[in-house]
Amino acid sequence: MGLRDNPYVVLHVKSSATQAEIARAFREQVRAHHPDTCAAAANDDALQRVLAAYNVLRDVAKRAEYDRAHPIPTQAAGGADADTIHTIPVTVTVTTGGTRTGASFRSGEPPLWIGPVRQHR
Repeated sequence: MGLRDNPYVVLHVKSSATQAEIARAFREQVRAHHPDTCAAAANDDALQRVLAAYNVLRDVAKRAEYDRAHPIPTQAAGGADADTIHTIPVTVTVTTGGTRTGASFRSGEPPLWIGPVRQHR
């Protein structure tokens, strides 16, 4: 089963999403692909995929059956988790010591500086 048929990907939700999050995502996708709001013929296929995905995820028993039949692949197996498709790992190097202007950093890298926190009302 490809990512195109994965109901979590179709509705743009994580596999750990609550029923309320799934319902909200369903309404957003229906609004985006409904023929009254978009006249493109390609939206009919997308709308059918959204309806099929919601049919699986809205019922707790069907969702559990889908999750058992289609386990989330691990990164070690070379697959991509549906929850991490749009995430990019980031490495942050933190240098301690020195001041904002007097610290020595690698050439070309600006210092990481966090200012005061402001209280918003």
